[in-house]
Amino acid sequence: MSKKSFPTMVNSNLEFDLPRAARNKAASFKRDVYPTLLDFGLLDDEHVQKYLNCGTMKEIYEDALKENRRSITLLEQKALVEAAKDEKQREDVWKFLRDSKSPVKSPKEDGFIFAPLPFSDYNNNGVITKSLSVKDLDILVDEQFLKDLCVIKPSDEQKELWDMLEDFCENFNKKNFHKKYHIGNLFIGDGNGIRPNVYGVLYKYQWMHPKR
Repeated sequence: MSKKSFPTMVNSNLEFDLPRAARNKAASFKRDVYPTLLDFGLLDDEHVQKYLNCGTMKEIYEDALKENRRSITLLEQKALVEAAKDEKQREDVWKFLRDSKSPVKSPKEDGFIFAPLPFSDYNNNGVITKSLSVKDLDILVDEQFLKDLCVIKPSDEQKELWDMLEDFCENFNKKNFHKKYHIGNLFIGDGNGIRPNVYGVLYKYQWMHPKR
C-alpha cells in the first residue's frame, strides 16, 4: 500500500477512443439494425438492449422465428418468388442477414454465416456496451462510466517504487542538492541494476579515475 499520494493518470488513447466508439456503435445500430428489428416486430427497448450485447444477426433471426414467425415466413415466400425470376432481376432476400464470407445464401442452409452486428469486432466492444442503455429507442452513452475506466490503476509494486522515489526526492530537495547536482548524472544503470555515479557527485573535478 502506497504511503504517498500517487498521481491520478489517464490513458489518453482510451479517453478519446472509448466515448467515440460508443457513440458510433449507437449510431450504427440505429441506422443499420433498427430497420431489421422493425421488419421483425422486435423494435423495442428490451430487444435493442439485448442485441447490443450480441455478436451477430443470428440472435435477431432466432428471436424472430420464436416471437414473430410470420415475418420469417414472408421472407421465405419472397425468396421463392425471387428464385423464379431471371437471375439478373432477383432480389437478394437474405443479404441483410448474411456475412460476406457465407458459402450459402439462406439461413435455412447448412453453413450459413450470419452478418456481424456493429462494432462486434472492436477490441473494447464489451467495455463500450456496458456504457449503453436504451430509453424510448434512443441509445444513451454513459460517458462518465467510460472516463472512469480510463483512469490508470498502478500496481502495488509501482506504488512501492513511487514511495521510494518520493522519499529520495524529498531528502534530495531538503538538502538543496538539486541546486548543486544534475540528477541525470547521479546514477549509472546496467543489467545488474543502478548505482551511484561517482563522476556525477565529484563533477567539479574535470580529470579523475579510480585509485589503483
